[in-house]
Amino acid sequence: MPNSEMELIGFIQVFNIIVIAIGTLFYMCSDSVVPDSAADSTAVVDDADVDNPPRREKYDVFISFRGEDTRLGITSHLHAALLQKKIETYIDNRLQGGEEIRPALLEAIEKSTIMVIIFSQNYASSTWCLDELVHILKCNNREGRMVIPVFYDINPSDVRKQHGSYADAFAQLEKRFDNSIDKVHKWRDALTTVANLSGFDHSKKSGTEADLIKNVVDCIWTKLICQSSCDLEGLVGIESRIQQIEELLAIHSQDACISVGIWGMGGIGKTTLAEAVFNKLSSKFEACCFLRNVREREQNDGLEQLEKTLLKEILKEEILSMGSAFVRDRLKRTKVLIVLDDVSDSIQLERLVGEGLRYGTGSRIIITSRDRRTLTKEGKIYEVEGLKQNDALQLFCSRAFKNNSTPRAGYKELAEKAVDYAGGVPLALKLLGSLFFNCNSKADWEEELDKLKEFPYERLQRVLRLSFDGLGRNEKEIFLDIACFHKGNEVKEVRKRLAIRGRFAGAGIKVLVDMSLISIKLTSRWEIIEMHDLLEEMGRTIVQEQCIDDPGKRNRLFNDEDIYRVLKSNKEAPTVQAITFDWSKIKKRPLNRANLKVMSNLKVLIVDSFVASLDLPDSLRYLYWPSYLLESLPSNFSPENLVELHMRYSNVKKLCKEDQILVNLEVIDLKHSWNLIELPNLSGSLKVVSIDLFGCTSLVEIPWSFQHLDKLTHLDVGGCISLEYLPEMPRNIKYLDLHNSGIKELPESVWSNENISHLDITGCKYLEKLPSNRCKLKVSGCFNLDGCISLGEFSELPRDISKLSLVGCKKLVSLPANIYQLKYLKELDLSSSSELENFPEILEPMKHLKSLNLSGTAIKELHSSIEFLPALKRLELQCCKRLSSIPKSICKLKYLEELNLSSSSKLGNFPELNRSKLGNFPELNLFNNSELENFPEILEPMKHLKSLNLSGTAIKELHSSIEFLPALKRLELQGCKRLSSIPKSISMKQMDHAHDYFKRIIGYLINEHPSPNVLFVEADYVPGKNPMRMSYLVGYESRYPQYVHHMEVSIPVDAETGWSDEFKWLDSPNLNLNVAVGALVCGSFMNKTYIDSRNNPIQEASSQPRIIAKASALVALGAKMAYRAASTKRPWGPRTTTPTKPVRVDEDKLASILTLRKGDVGGDQTTTRAATPERAGMEIDWSINMQKHRSRGRNGKKDLRRVDWRLII
Repeated sequence: MPNSEMELIGFIQVFNIIVIAIGTLFYMCSDSVVPDSAADSTAVVDDADVDNPPRREKYDVFISFRGEDTRLGITSHLHAALLQKKIETYIDNRLQGGEEIRPALLEAIEKSTIMVIIFSQNYASSTWCLDELVHILKCNNREGRMVIPVFYDINPSDVRKQHGSYADAFAQLEKRFDNSIDKVHKWRDALTTVANLSGFDHSKKSGTEADLIKNVVDCIWTKLICQSSCDLEGLVGIESRIQQIEELLAIHSQDACISVGIWGMGGIGKTTLAEAVFNKLSSKFEACCFLRNVREREQNDGLEQLEKTLLKEILKEEILSMGSAFVRDRLKRTKVLIVLDDVSDSIQLERLVGEGLRYGTGSRIIITSRDRRTLTKEGKIYEVEGLKQNDALQLFCSRAFKNNSTPRAGYKELAEKAVDYAGGVPLALKLLGSLFFNCNSKADWEEELDKLKEFPYERLQRVLRLSFDGLGRNEKEIFLDIACFHKGNEVKEVRKRLAIRGRFAGAGIKVLVDMSLISIKLTSRWEIIEMHDLLEEMGRTIVQEQCIDDPGKRNRLFNDEDIYRVLKSNKEAPTVQAITFDWSKIKKRPLNRANLKVMSNLKVLIVDSFVASLDLPDSLRYLYWPSYLLESLPSNFSPENLVELHMRYSNVKKLCKEDQILVNLEVIDLKHSWNLIELPNLSGSLKVVSIDLFGCTSLVEIPWSFQHLDKLTHLDVGGCISLEYLPEMPRNIKYLDLHNSGIKELPESVWSNENISHLDITGCKYLEKLPSNRCKLKVSGCFNLDGCISLGEFSELPRDISKLSLVGCKKLVSLPANIYQLKYLKELDLSSSSELENFPEILEPMKHLKSLNLSGTAIKELHSSIEFLPALKRLELQCCKRLSSIPKSICKLKYLEELNLSSSSKLGNFPELNRSKLGNFPELNLFNNSELENFPEILEPMKHLKSLNLSGTAIKELHSSIEFLPALKRLELQGCKRLSSIPKSISMKQMDHAHDYFKRIIGYLINEHPSPNVLFVEADYVPGKNPMRMSYLVGYESRYPQYVHHMEVSIPVDAETGWSDEFKWLDSPNLNLNVAVGALVCGSFMNKTYIDSRNNPIQEASSQPRIIAKASALVALGAKMAYRAASTKRPWGPRTTTPTKPVRVDEDKLASILTLRKGDVGGDQTTTRAATPERAGMEIDWSINMQKHRSRGRNGKKDLRRVDWRLII
């Protein structure tokens, strides 16, 4: 490039930089010399006129700021950040002067949702800023607008108290406005008020300015989200209606319960209004429920299900009943907001909301209904009227011109004519808008408007019908079919039915959705077709109007009475193509026989509860007739055109005769047809895709022709207990269900079929073997052989399965040696396979197997190759009664978390426990291993072991190394008859139990032989958050307990109180048997069998010490011991017959039962001393009043003995 050109380019660049610099300097200088009120706040969109109002109807944020201080700094950055978030913000960048705040700014404040005030050093020197602030507070007080102060480079205290630069500014202001000092006071009050609000303080520069802006934007965003949660798409002119509903609801009143009814015609917007109010107010209530479509849901599900849904939404519980006193009490304490949508009668209201007193104070109930009579009991009724002209035009335009609320240039008059025709009905406006959206010219609009004038029906029906008239022929037929037959059905099923009728359902349904004629509701499992009631009514009206007087001349029949008339007349009805009816709803006398052959073009027949016989037309393509009473299809019916046949629970024995060819049949559904013996020859039915014969218990044979049904993909013969053999299966079969059938063997074609992805042979108790050929099944999930009790052995399995279940295979002797080749197997369950003696050697690591269950098998030993299960977490070996040893290699399973060896009675040893090998081991269960004499020494701490069950073993002692179990929470020793001692090293400080039960050790020490020795156990109880120390002493005979310890136990007063030698009230079901603590019992007087919390009987033999780990037993036995002590010469020893001192009895039965809770002591006639958990070792004297006990001394008179029971915590 020549030098001259380079010099020219350089000169231009320098010139541009100079121009930009001069412009910036001029701008800044202009900003610095303008009067105080000019440069300060807020927004502008038009620089030409200072009084020009804001262009937008509403802003999200209004920013008030002092231009000199923050315009080029935090204010501009905050504005940019808000715009980036698409938050509409009003900010004034104009520099005109003047003392008075512009009206445009006042209007912008009133139209903004959130006010952000940026306080800076010179904010108070601007009267414009101060006037803005006063107006902002005025809007806040009047309309509840949100105000967010930001203290930028100024201390909030200076703003609040007008100190520092604010003091200087107000000194000047008081001089300038000495004649209107009240104005200055308003400014001061406004500053103080706003400074007391929660905001953002950046005066100390504790963070970066970027952090400050982010925090402010996040706060605004959150508030706007909450504020706009009630904004629904397409709502126009609804604000005033919401306000009127709120006034009727008296939302700020704490009156008991207020109900408001919303009444109006269909499509007028009742539900939309109720939803808007609900979304706006729901945050003010403790619980909320919007129950939609009450009328329809009652018809489909019943009121009881609606009631359950309501209770579930309010109380967040699954199974509740309004009849429960507990539920009613909870409702009375709950402030609720309930909307019942489309209520049709007063019974629904009575069941769902009842009287207002049912719910808590401040509750509100909104009911929408088309029938005003339903709302007569409601004190307040709001009638929904049509939209006003401007609102209706806006709503119409938003659909006709897609997201533009104003008419296109030149189309305003045309749009107003269309809106006039809609009559203010929101649904009609939306549908008309969608219709006119497809008009490409004014001529098209004028033509559609002309059609409106000629339409003969009532206004709302005309509007709805216009959308229908704009459809093509295919879409019209689909719409009418849905309106008459398919509303509320699953989309996939509807498409199939429409296809049978010759409709192109895929494109047609999409058009109907786009035209707002139907909608698709997504549930957890299906897509459901929905249609507004008005549109359904319109579609059915269109069909009925084909011939009002003679329903036989219509193409669709859905009204039960009309169908009865047609069948009764027995006249030719060639026009009828589809029928659906429920005969149980027809109140007239039933017909003995109905001749449908007169409907020569009938293609779809859906019948329910019809008990008469029918003559079927040969044109029939779709037949749905559950509980069909005849033994076969009518002999005069030629089913060549039949595509789908659904006859569940039918009485059919043989579907049809040999000469009735089902050449077009695709679906056969005869589920639960218990009398079905055989199927017809389907060799000519080459289009069959699905056959469902589940529960056909009399079916004995599947035709050999099945193997030629190349399109068959789904076969269900589950529950066919008489079916023993299957023919060879076609190659395209994908779903084969044989569970609980009588199948004895599988054909090899099944085992080698690569297309089968689902094979269920669960519960085939006659299945003796699996095919021996190579398995090519592509089953990838669970392969379930549970309950195949005759299955002996097999050699091949699907290679891609992740779970193999062989539960209860009682004749299974061995597994394939190559089971290790199941590389993706995660879970293997062989439990209750009682003849399985050997688990095969694992030759290669099975890296994914996490769970192995061999419980209840005849396994004698585990091979040392168990170590080749490196991912194993759970190993179940309970009730393996032949298992004699565990390989040491099990200790190499470092991820093992659960090992259950309970009731493996021949197990005589257990490998040493080492932290490095079983580091993640949280639970060990050796329950009822009666030959296990020694529990191994724990060499190093096992930090994860929480539960150890040695109950029923033959161990004699626990090694002191048990202290290396620091995480132990549960130790079970019940039934350890040879156990003589527990090491003192046991520490219970870490004992825990879930759900607020006691932190405890469970110990049932049963000694076979009396011993004078005393076993002393010291432990720490730590219930809840307040630790308490506990010590107890166990003795027997002449020795008696020095301490009895008991915490957090409550025995119901209404328990059975047969206070006698039988002590029956201990067996009351009301007792809390889950709270196990420990009771000390000794002496020959104990001769009662008590049931502990594990339901294991413990016989209280005489003269033997016991620990009853049951709260109820503790209280009862403690009280009984106290009574015995008062009744004998020698306290706590064997009972004598001579009382120490007769005392008068006041009542016949024991009146009160002891209660001791954490932190206090309660119960009738109790005295306490220092009953606080912080004082360990305190003494509490219990005065037990034995009132309701009948006892007779030698003189035959009733006695009452007052006993003091000393309890030390």
